[in-house]
Amino acid sequence: MPRSPGSHAEIGTGPARSDIRRGQLWMLTNPSDVAEAPVARQYPTRIAVRSSDRVIFVRTDDIDWFEAARNYVKLHVGAQELRIRLRLRELATELDPSRFRQIHRSTIVNIDRVSEVQPWAGGDYVALLRDRQQLRVSRTYARALLRTLQ
Repeated sequence: MPRSPGSHAEIGTGPARSDIRRGQLWMLTNPSDVAEAPVARQYPTRIAVRSSDRVIFVRTDDIDWFEAARNYVKLHVGAQELRIRLRLRELATELDPSRFRQIHRSTIVNIDRVSEVQPWAGGDYVALLRDRQQLRVSRTYARALLRTLQ
């Protein structure tokens, strides 16, 4: 079945941008990356967040972690919190797995921001970020995170 030009299947695949329903989010890849490796999967380098009357472009390198909030995702960028209309599950498929890991059903973390992982009760863990923010790591995702950090 053919997809419409703004369908979720096209996020981050175009040379310039892809549009998600209602114009709420664009994920942009670096045009030079597209020219260099046409065969390899391209992951977005920036996420465009619509905020009232403007669009803010956030580099994925600057994002500390993502948090699910119903049909929205909160982007935590330093002390700033931005919101996009997208489900965490959809976002997870579009992020570079070598840089971002899901650590809980409602949390995806930039693994470069993780400074340490401590055991917690019941097989869970706590991930400490560089800014001393504590994020819960569920036992479902703990093994994959620990393998990535080693």
